[in-house]
Amino acid sequence: MKYSIGLLVLLGCVACQAVTTDSAETDTFFSVEKWTDQEVERLTAAGTELVKTVRMDSKEETQQIADPNYADELDFLRKFDINRPVWVDKYQVDTLRETTGQTLTFRALEDGLNTQLLRVTTTTAGQVQSIYGERRSQSALSNSSTIVDYQTDSGYRLTSTQESRTGQAITIEIAGMFKR
Repeated sequence: MKYSIGLLVLLGCVACQAVTTDSAETDTFFSVEKWTDQEVERLTAAGTELVKTVRMDSKEETQQIADPNYADELDFLRKFDINRPVWVDKYQVDTLRETTGQTLTFRALEDGLNTQLLRVTTTTAGQVQSIYGERRSQSALSNSSTIVDYQTDSGYRLTSTQESRTGQAITIEIAGMFKR
């Protein structure tokens, strides 16, 4: 009995230590969340202005933002992060290497995953040039889909469509152009 309790305590300590080490030190896939933090820092440090256009149906509004809060402006990218250890077998990863860099494509193997496609293109030096993603979700009231195309040198385009169960669809487009 004395040995059983000691063994359980020892196994519990080892198990806790292994879980903490694995989740803290490794990335399963490309981490959109970490990259977004770096991109926020880069754009903020460069003093990059933002020209943002929002279009909904036939209405459009454009704003020029001299000092944007990029942590808020780029928060939509974080929703495309698939870097979770439990999802390691839920995405197919394809790599295309070219003389200018490489493209990593992550395709969902299950319909129930919100992020269905994530494509990251990098230079030969490993710098991200673009991120393209497709998400979809369902609820009792509506279906929604979101497509993002982010270009590090020029800006982004986000298109979100929400369709209610009654068949009414609303599409919102947000374009952000970087101005240096």
